Amino acid sequence: MGLFDRLFKKGRVYEQPYSDEQHEALLDIQKRIPDAWVSEFTPSLDSIKSMERQAPTHWMYKHITDPHQYVYRSMSLRSSMLGEYDKTVSVCLDGLAQYPNDAYLLYMLGRTLCDIGRVTGDVTKVEEALSVLNQVLTTYPDFPDAYMERGSCHLIFKDLDSAENDYLRAIELESDESSKQDWIQTLKQIRAQRNQVYLGRGIKVFYFISPPLKDDKPLKEVGQLEIITKHFHPVYVSGHDKEKDGMWVKLFCPSAKFTLVNQMDQIEQIYSTIFNHVIDDAKAVFNRHGYKVQGYSLEVVYQLSPGESSDIIPMFELKTLQERVVD
Repeated sequence: MGLFDRLFKKGRVYEQPYSDEQHEALLDIQKRIPDAWVSEFTPSLDSIKSMERQAPTHWMYKHITDPHQYVYRSMSLRSSMLGEYDKTVSVCLDGLAQYPNDAYLLYMLGRTLCDIGRVTGDVTKVEEALSVLNQVLTTYPDFPDAYMERGSCHLIFKDLDSAENDYLRAIELESDESSKQDWIQTLKQIRAQRNQVYLGRGIKVFYFISPPLKDDKPLKEVGQLEIITKHFHPVYVSGHDKEKDGMWVKLFCPSAKFTLVNQMDQIEQIYSTIFNHVIDDAKAVFNRHGYKVQGYSLEVVYQLSPGESSDIIPMFELKTLQERVVD
């Protein structure tokens, strides 16, 4: 009995929910597997077809005519699970050079480019992802995960109509009930955004300074800056997450006046000018006390109406990541 025959015994049903602990265990296993083993292990086409029958909702096994296609797919999924985005892109491109219309490799490439854009703030990567996912869905219009990923890209650009259409199509095509329920929740959030009112509640600024603080004098001085006391009240400044070469300082500035807006862009406009002054003035204080600000980041604090709250506006986070600098 081969490996895949043992993994997918006839009639075997997996009913246990997929937990975070299981996910971490799988990641640990993936980290221990040598790259050479993954790249050199080639299952038979019959084994792959058997896997497709046992897991009909997984496109990992669909439309394979050459076992080497599965090798590239497996390598791309593994590197993606490990967060190795550049490697995932490289594997997908190598595989697509041999199998230009491979549905799963195109999907993984689009998904990874979207992840890179979301993490780095590079919207051109998201645009590339959209182009790749459009290509997938032109050739394979019944690929639910590709619709979901394209919908995620549309959300980054705040194209709610396109995002809603893609999620609707994904839900319509998806046969896995767990995935379908997750996407239904996202769809509800998309529809809710059309009528939400956002309450701007302030900003959080994080500075990484070196060396670590010796006392709290700089923190007290930052808390009394005119630009801060004029717009925010009360101010909370703290040093935390001490590291070898420095420490993170958190500056939480609740708004003195809460402002209701209908668009997240309006919150950005309200806080952007104030944020720049806070960054410059606080850096000057730390420098005067002999500390170097090596980097910083911003979070906008807001509240959704009615009653729901969150710390970060997702679409704004994409832009603030670009504002992280190193002197």
